[in-house]
Parts: sequence; C-alpha cells; structure tokens
Amino acid sequence: MGNTRVQVLSLVLLGLLKGGWSFQVTLSKDPVEVGDDVVFEVRSPNKPETGSWQFRNEQKAGEPPFSLTGNATLHIIDSVTKVTVNSPSPYPILNNTFSLTCNVSGNADSRSWLKDGQPLSAGDRITFSKDNSAVSFNPVLVSDNGTYQCIANSYFRNGTSTGYNLVVNCKLNLVCVTDGPEQVSITGPDASRIGSTAVFTCSALSQPGCEYTWFINGKLVAKGSPYKIHPVNSSNDGSYTCTAWNSLTERNSSAVKMHHVLDSASLWPRHAVAMVIGTLVSAAVLV
Repeated sequence: MGNTRVQVLSLVLLGLLKGGWSFQVTLSKDPVEVGDDVVFEVRSPNKPETGSWQFRNEQKAGEPPFSLTGNATLHIIDSVTKVTVNSPSPYPILNNTFSLTCNVSGNADSRSWLKDGQPLSAGDRITFSKDNSAVSFNPVLVSDNGTYQCIANSYFRNGTSTGYNLVVNCKLNLVCVTDGPEQVSITGPDASRIGSTAVFTCSALSQPGCEYTWFINGKLVAKGSPYKIHPVNSSNDGSYTCTAWNSLTERNSSAVKMHHVLDSASLWPRHAVAMVIGTLVSAAVLV
C-alpha cells in the first residue's frame, strides 16, 4: 500500500487467543499512515488478554475499498475508574506525623494533590512520596486543616477523588478549638515619674492562649503578658505596642498605648515641661 493515506474511522480487533471474538477500539490518531504508531483504546464488556493480536479494517458503506491488515502486541492498561484518599491513622494529632494516601483503581501515569481546591506544594513540613501517591505532614499543624483531593492522570482519562476533610486533634478524639487573637488590650499607667515602678499587662481573647511581645517606639523590649519597668527613666516615654500571637491559628493582633514619663519634681511630662518653658522664654524675648 506504500505511503497511501488511509482514513480509518474504526477497526475490529480479531483475537487469536480467544477463538476470534472481536470488540470495538478507538485510535489515538486519525487518519493514519502505513508505518504509524497508534494506540488503541479498547471498549469491551470482556477484558481481553495480553498477547499477540491480528487486526484488519472494517469496510463501511460508501468508503473506497482498501485493505489494511497487520499484527500487534496488545498490552492491557486499565484506565482510571476510581480515586480515593484515606489515611493509615484515624486521627491527626497536633505536632505528630500524619500522612494521606491516594488510591487509584486502574493505571495512573501521574498523581497530584489539592488543598481546598488549590494545588498543594511541598515544603519544610510537607513532603510527597516518589510517585506522589502519598503526602506526609511532619509535624501536622492546625494550619493544615482543610479539604484534600487527589487527581490521578492517565493517557485516556483523569479521575479526582472526593474531598478528605482533615481536622487536627489536640489529643486523641479531641479536636483543637482555635480562635483569635481578638480584642487585644493594654492596661497600665498613662504616666509615671522617673525612678518609680510601672507595670503593664497585655491580654487578648484567644484559644489557646497567646504569646505576647512588647515594643516601645518600635523597638523590641520584652516578651510575656506582664511588662514591668523599674526604675522608670526618660527612655520609657512613648508609644507602647503589645502584639499577641496565636501559634495554632498563626494569627496576630496588636494594641497601642501612650505612656509619658514625668519629671520627679513635676506633674507634667518632661517633654510637656520643655514645651511650656520654651514658650515662656520665647514670650519673654518678644516682650
């Protein structure tokens, strides 16, 4: 037949191993030429056997006559029919190792993962097996909570699992209740004299409790809810910021309070005294 181009719409495979019964197949390309490599997608109620097969064309009405025969080795590849996600551990425990497995019915060329509908990427804590059939969390954190899916890809069709809802437990059978921080507040004096003692307290609504960090005029000065200054000096004058951090929700929130330092012999803040004196001197010069 040489290089004659053949329009092949369908073929019938004749099985030599099963007494000549036939079934319908679909070509991976159409049209084909002699010498082309083609892939057959088999659709049959019975699964054929792997082995040597002979094929010929099926003549259709109105088509020009031609002859197409040949031999091929048939390898049976089950396409993806079902994808599921499960875990060997029933409960993900906070700060422990946890993994999810992608199970595929059929042959998958590749797998990928989604979290809440978005592609899941590897990181310091999150790793994939060599063939992406499993994802591991080491350790698992509350921030890993979400819906996970596995996508199995094959030559003929893809499959996506239903969502696996991952909820991290603080202890066995005890789901971590997390929230906040919210309503961060600072209690403490508005002003303090030089040489005195000043105590400030930071609080927030948070589950579990927060970590607190203190800044004065943008400079880190302390950690913890209470912040005690003794003795107060001029550098303690300014803007106090308390930042509350919840390590489970991975959120933070802050509050700000102004604190003035008073001169030991005055009821006025030191910078206010300087402003008043400066005004009086200026007035005296003008007079």
